[in-house]
Amino acid sequence: YDRNAARDGRAATGSVSGRIAKEDMDKGSHTSETVAAYSSKAMERGELYSIPQPMHQLAWVAKRAMPNTCYKAIGWLHRNQFVRFAS
Repeated sequence: YDRNAARDGRAATGSVSGRIAKEDMDKGSHTSETVAAYSSKAMERGELYSIPQPMHQLAWVAKRAMPNTCYKAIGWLHRNQFVRFAS
């Protein structure tokens, strides 16, 4: 583990998921402060899950309602390279 890489951000981009997360953070509207505030409010309301991004909320609901359909759709997207991390 390279401590310098972690400090300057290279560790976060070493994997495909790390690169996607970094891209999302670079162009996303959420900061650590907004996510913390959203999570704190969700905890105060007694919510078990705290998902600040509307697109991810929708994906979570779809996966909970139709798990097999979601897994098949994700597999199809990966096989046909419609998902960024399929390559």
